[in-house]
Amino acid sequence: IPRRHTNRLEFDDRPVPEALVGALRDAVVVEGARFVPLVDLAAKRQLAALIADGDRAQAADPAFRQELASWLHPNRSDSRDGMPGYAFGHGDLASYAGPILVRTFDWGNGQAAADSALAECSPALAIIGTDGDNPLDWLHVGQALDRMLLHACSENLSVSYLNQPVEVPALRARLTELWPLAGRPQLVVRLGYGPPVPGTPRRPVDDVLM
Repeated sequence: IPRRHTNRLEFDDRPVPEALVGALRDAVVVEGARFVPLVDLAAKRQLAALIADGDRAQAADPAFRQELASWLHPNRSDSRDGMPGYAFGHGDLASYAGPILVRTFDWGNGQAAADSALAECSPALAIIGTDGDNPLDWLHVGQALDRMLLHACSENLSVSYLNQPVEVPALRARLTELWPLAGRPQLVVRLGYGPPVPGTPRRPVDDVLM
């Protein structure tokens, strides 16, 4: 558990073994969710296009930019939550400018190009979903993600999120075209082998447990 961190940096081109992909699927299924891996380049390109469209839609929304900026912090911040600049590979100076730029400018096209390339170059992408779309399904997919992330970490496999197609309602409908199962897609993740990354801040348990 202490070793597991979201890795937002580029992964190398080493393929993810089929047996490991199968084990990750099993980890998701045992918690009542569904796991669809995408390793074919054509499928990854389709998903990359949806991710890029999601970036452009979100960056065009001032309220989204404001909220995202509120979670970005300089590297030397004392905040116990959010994402410091180093989580994105940014140095100290860039980490101070990041929240201002995110809040002020429509950065959609640039982020769309970067995330599209990130998706296409990732050894594997996966969609995690559920049979339904109610609070119990959301709990199941959270438990499935927890189990999958810890298993991936135990195999030194990095995971991060490209969840824009789920977060933008119009794109979530299009995402179902890449979802061959019944139910609803809930998460989009990328899988691969990346460089070591430091953890991001966490609040003390007493701050969040009721």
